[in-house]
Amino acid sequence: MIKKRILKIALFCVFFYIIQYCIGWFLITDYDYFGRAVMHNMYEVQKIDGIFLGNSHTYRAINPKILDKKLGLETFVLASPGLELDGSLALLKEAHNIHPEIKEVYVDIDFVHLNNPPIKDKSDFHQIWRIGRYIKNRRIKYDYFFHTIPAKNYFDIILEIGKNKFKINPKKIKKTLQAKLNGDYYNYVFPEGSELNSIYKGYIGKEPDDKDERNPLDEVIMEAFSEEKINPDWFGFVQNIIDYCNANNLKIIFYSLPESLYDLMIIGNYDDYSSFLKNYFKNKNCAYYDLNLCKNEYLSLGPSDYYDSEHLNTNGSKKVCEVISSLILYDSNKNNNMFYNSFNERIASEAETVFGLNILENEDMTSFNVIPVTNKKDNSIITYDYSFIKDKNTKELLLHNTQNSYIEYPKKSKGEIEIKYYLNGDYVNKVEKKFDTRWFR
Repeated sequence: MIKKRILKIALFCVFFYIIQYCIGWFLITDYDYFGRAVMHNMYEVQKIDGIFLGNSHTYRAINPKILDKKLGLETFVLASPGLELDGSLALLKEAHNIHPEIKEVYVDIDFVHLNNPPIKDKSDFHQIWRIGRYIKNRRIKYDYFFHTIPAKNYFDIILEIGKNKFKINPKKIKKTLQAKLNGDYYNYVFPEGSELNSIYKGYIGKEPDDKDERNPLDEVIMEAFSEEKINPDWFGFVQNIIDYCNANNLKIIFYSLPESLYDLMIIGNYDDYSSFLKNYFKNKNCAYYDLNLCKNEYLSLGPSDYYDSEHLNTNGSKKVCEVISSLILYDSNKNNNMFYNSFNERIASEAETVFGLNILENEDMTSFNVIPVTNKKDNSIITYDYSFIKDKNTKELLLHNTQNSYIEYPKKSKGEIEIKYYLNGDYVNKVEKKFDTRWFR
C-alpha cells in the first residue's frame, strides 16, 4: 500500500514537472534576451585572456575590439542588465571553467547595487533568471541560484514556470515560438534590426544618434550615499570574488565606469561614496579606480558621449577604453596622477553649466516643477522655453525666456512638453516630458 502511494506521488511529480516544463517552453520569451546571446558568444570564442564583469554599463562601455589592440590581449565582456556581483562571480566561474587561460579580471562597481535589498528580502528574481539559466555547468548554476535566492523561493528554482521566469506577452510569445519552430532560436539568429546581431565579444555599442526614447535627464534616479544602508550581502559578494581570483592566481582590478555629472550631482555626497570604496579596496589590497574622478585631460565626457544619463555610446566608449588601457598598462603612480582627489575638486574644475533638469510631476498629474542640476554661480540666470508638442507637425510655444519653474499641462490634451534651458542666455540643452490630461476634469 505504501509502495503504491509512493509510486503515485512519484508519477504525479514527474507528470507535473513535464507539464510545467512544456508550459514554460511556450511562455518563456527569451528569444532576444541579452544574457542568452552573450553566454552563447562566450562559449563560441576561442580564447579569453582578460574578462570584464558587470551590468549594462559595462557592455555599453567596454569594447574588446579597441582594448585587444591596446593591451595585446583577448578580452571579453561578460555582463548582463542589472547583474549584481554575486551573478558576476557565477559568470566568472563559468567563463574560467570554459576558458582556463583567463588571467586578468576587471570588475565594475555600480553605485546602485550597494543599496539593493539583501538576499533575504529579495522578491524580484527576473535578472537572476535572465542570465543564470544559460550557465551550462549545473554545479555553478545551482550554486548561484541557491546562494542568491531566499530559501522560501527555492521551489521556484526547480520550476520552469517559477516566479519572475516569464511574463504573458502574446507578441513576444508568438515571436519566440516562431523562432523555435524555424530554428532561428537555436541557431542564435536574431530578428532583423536587433542590436544582438552586432554583439562582439560581449560588447554592444549605441551610436551617438541612437538616443534612449526615455528622457535621460528628467527624473531623480539616485539617492544620497549612506554607509548604513549598504546591502550587507554586498561585502560578501566582493570578498567571494577576491577569494576566487586569489585562489586561481587571477589578477583583479575593481573600477567604476563614468556616469553623467547629472547623476553624480543628484547623489549629493558622491565624495562620501568614493572615499568609502577607496578605503575599502585599499584595506583589501586591491586596485580600485573611479573613472568619475578622472581628470579632464585624460577623460572628458559630455552629453554627446552618452546614450542616456548612465550608459555611454560608441563615442564615450572609445574615450573610456583609452583610459582603461592606460590603467592596465601603466604603474599605479602614474595612474594616481590621472585622478582628482575628490568629486568636489572635479566639479570645481568644470565650466559653469546646467547638467540637466529634474522634472518632478505633481501628485495630481496636471502640472510639474523643474529643478535644474547645476554648478552655476549665484549671479547666473537659468531661463526656459516651454513648448507644447501635440504631434510631429504641431508645436505651440507656451512660455519664452522665463525663469518660471512651474508649469501646468494643457488641459484635455496629450503630447509632450519640450523644455529648452539656457544659462545666461546661452542654449544648453532640451528635454521632453510626455503627458496625457484627456481624462482629467
